[in-house]
Amino acid sequence: MSIEELQSRTTVNIQEKSNLIWAIADKLVGDTISVAPLFVYSLSLV
Repeated sequence: MSIEELQSRTTVNIQEKSNLIWAIADKLVGDTISVAPLFVYSLSLV
């Protein structure tokens, strides 16, 4: 696997995780603006 392919897969993985986090936040809170700090924190865990 090339470095470019690994970077691409990593980017896609992060995007999928962030989409999942937003979807869960929408269900729990109903307002994505109020959960922005949670989103930023969760990306730091990736």
